[in-house]
Amino acid sequence: MIDLELRGIKDRLLNPLARAIGTAVHPTVLSLIGFAVGLGALAAAAIGLNIVALILWLVNRIIDGLDGAVARAAGKASDLGGYLDIALDFFIYAGFPLVLAIGGGAGAWPAAALLLARFYVHAALWMSASALLEKRRLNGASETESGGGPRRTSMLMPRGLVEGFETIVFFSLMILLPTRFALIAGIMAALVLAGALLSLISMIRLLRTF
Repeated sequence: MIDLELRGIKDRLLNPLARAIGTAVHPTVLSLIGFAVGLGALAAAAIGLNIVALILWLVNRIIDGLDGAVARAAGKASDLGGYLDIALDFFIYAGFPLVLAIGGGAGAWPAAALLLARFYVHAALWMSASALLEKRRLNGASETESGGGPRRTSMLMPRGLVEGFETIVFFSLMILLPTRFALIAGIMAALVLAGALLSLISMIRLLRTF
């Protein structure tokens, strides 16, 4: 919900490091390192090492922001890098509800199934909207992100109630409070669904005028 508003803060924190390592490490290598760290977070969460899982999850998120910053700083930004970055993120996002449900207590598995179903609906609408916004851009729209501001990603992305920052918060809470997983996952699922419906309504209105 507030990713665009936080982007300036993220850039100020990561850009100096990105410029320092931009010529030494390829952004794709950083993406793969981040993915490996994310898999480590999933493994730690699955066996109940919650603090380790939280630390690895946060490191994964830092690297996820750093690879794009390095790509821009070194002039190595590419569609392939952007696609790989998003694809690897989705693997980690899909894994957390499953591994956290293991120790999540009563109702954990139904909650995990509900959350993953909402992810599926949201992803379908999000990717469809992204493709249509890209088509609209190629037909003459300005080079800006959905919601305004200069474009900083490989794909145009519609905004939602649960974006990157909110995902970090919710998954962190699930890791720290595994016995409350069902409640936290249920709240997240409701917000994801609400965001998907708002995105659907917004895209229908946009496409009716285009």
